[in-house]
Amino acid sequence: MKRKMKNKNFAAYSLLEMLAALSIVTIIMVMLSNILIVTIEISRKSFARSSVREEQNNVLSKIEKDIRNARFITECQGVDALASCQVSLDKTYYWTTCNRSGGGFYVCKKNSNKDKILEGMSENIIVNSFSFQEGLSDSEGRKSILITLNVSHKDPDLEIENQVRQILVSTRNYEYK
Repeated sequence: MKRKMKNKNFAAYSLLEMLAALSIVTIIMVMLSNILIVTIEISRKSFARSSVREEQNNVLSKIEKDIRNARFITECQGVDALASCQVSLDKTYYWTTCNRSGGGFYVCKKNSNKDKILEGMSENIIVNSFSFQEGLSDSEGRKSILITLNVSHKDPDLEIENQVRQILVSTRNYEYK
């Protein structure tokens, strides 16, 4: 009893077809991973840029608030390490620069004796320049103060450099002493 074998077509993939399919999937995966890496890098840079701007705005807003609310303002001038603005609120404070341990400086708020730092910027921010300049005065002798802050991010790979912001603060009805 011999059985006759019928020609049956088995549906299967050959090794060559499997290699071609794997090659196509690998190429697509490499392309998608490159897009993912670029997207993550852009997101990282964007977050860092936002952080730098936010910190820069926060510091300038605090200085502006102190100057506007001050009873007396003295010594509000200077550039970089010599920049200083003495504001008298309930107590006397100084907005000035403080030295970083690794070199450079940052913007900080000190007490009246200038021996204690009350507020300061984060370690990720590098201050390129900082200045107070007297602005125009009105007929009653009230002056405005121009504050300039130029910062960069600590990580040079992020390419966040020379973020400049200036604000002109009106001293309202307070006069320089």
